[in-house]
Amino acid sequence: MFLSCYSFLNNTISIALVLVAVFFGYYKWTYFYWEKRKVPYLRPKIPYGNSVSPFQDEEQVGFKMKQNYEELKSRGLKHGGIFIFLQPIHLIVDLDLVRHVMTTHFNHFSSRGVYYNEEADPLGANLVAISGPKWKNLRKKISPSFSPHKLKTMFSTMLTCEDNLLKNVDSKSGQAVDIRHVAESFTIDVYGSCAFGLDCDSFKSEDSPFRTFGLRSVLVTRFIQLKTMFAMSFPTLARILGLKLIAEDISKFFSDVVTRVVTFREENNVRRNDLLQFLIDLKYDDPTGDKSLTLEEITAQCYVFFVAGFDSTASCMTFALYELSKNPDIQEKLRNEITEVLSKHQNNLTYDAIQDMEYLDQVVNETLRKYPPAPLTVRECTKDCNLPDTNFVVEEGTAVAVPILGIHYDQEYYPNPEEFDPERFNQTNKTLRSRYSFIPFGEGPRYCIGMSFARMQIKAGLVWLLRNYEFGVSGKTEEPVKIKASSFVLAAKETIWLDVQKI
Repeated sequence: MFLSCYSFLNNTISIALVLVAVFFGYYKWTYFYWEKRKVPYLRPKIPYGNSVSPFQDEEQVGFKMKQNYEELKSRGLKHGGIFIFLQPIHLIVDLDLVRHVMTTHFNHFSSRGVYYNEEADPLGANLVAISGPKWKNLRKKISPSFSPHKLKTMFSTMLTCEDNLLKNVDSKSGQAVDIRHVAESFTIDVYGSCAFGLDCDSFKSEDSPFRTFGLRSVLVTRFIQLKTMFAMSFPTLARILGLKLIAEDISKFFSDVVTRVVTFREENNVRRNDLLQFLIDLKYDDPTGDKSLTLEEITAQCYVFFVAGFDSTASCMTFALYELSKNPDIQEKLRNEITEVLSKHQNNLTYDAIQDMEYLDQVVNETLRKYPPAPLTVRECTKDCNLPDTNFVVEEGTAVAVPILGIHYDQEYYPNPEEFDPERFNQTNKTLRSRYSFIPFGEGPRYCIGMSFARMQIKAGLVWLLRNYEFGVSGKTEEPVKIKASSFVLAAKETIWLDVQKI
């Protein structure tokens, strides 16, 4: 009996040692990728490569990519190789190469390399994730929905969300408020109204379905991080296994909402000025002559517009109000502009009035520079491409990363990058930099299609708040503000409390 147990234990240990050896051997072999291609690279560490551990709540991945960017640049390199787990990533440093990847040779880098499984997870097959002819066709159909004319029509829908925002802040005047909660409720209401044509009641009810499922959609747990990393590293195997990145009940909620609203509008001949209506119109009338949109495709676009939109705009509004609270002179200058411009528009906030607020635009741009919603963007090479002024050919299938946060904090483009200075974006200073030094929504044909809507909403929210209230940093706020590690969008780790006083 003893010999039998000893033999089993010995065999188990031997198998375990062999598996460990294979594991490390595979890593070592993979980590020779850049060396074999004679590309300068940063030495990776097993098992996370040049990225962060999903098991530690220490650093957001965008900040790690910023460090990688700074190290490559300190060596005088225009580009270099890194690894995220086992995936080789080509990190771009030089802005001319950024332009080359995102715009000039877009036909070589038209894919984001994002995992999706349309059959098992139809909501994941949205405009952000898909690529190839399907993406090109869908982008062509949807782009007119975000034209200035369409934005003006949606602005009237957005106006219905002002009352709830001001009533909520009014009730807290003279107190310290959780400004992220305020911004989040406002953006959920706006995106719910403009994407689905529904009143989300986010201020009135903490348990409103849109708030509940919206927040769950952007919650990044350890398990979700591991699933995402597995799917990105082994997409073919993930599809074979039917791996889903969107929870079943979340998918069902948004699918049921869209089905119910579309059915109601079709049966009752109801129309609204919102994104869903524009997509419904495409369901029946496609001027391009291509195949019309299916109900599942409509649902996927509404889902990504809502989820990606409310979270990133809430963060931007939060950080803008925080920086304005830290810089009361900037806050007052912006408030004066708001008052002056609105007086020329009969004291009514309109789409055109927002376009006239130049300093507001500068404030929003500086916020997006310091806190870009996506600190990193990736393009996947779809066919071999020779990078200009290098001897390197990017092979098909290689992921190319643009470290947005690193570029936005580069002292070559932004001296004293930690300082909040809207004058960086006045008409004169903007012309002194490459347009690729400021890319909070990406660039080229795959820039964020909802960019103009997001900026419009952020500006409207700031105008409504600043014309009615003064803000200051509360003593309850922990400074310096730290960034949440387990989040794809830059967001504060702890609550940002602002003192609010009605004017």
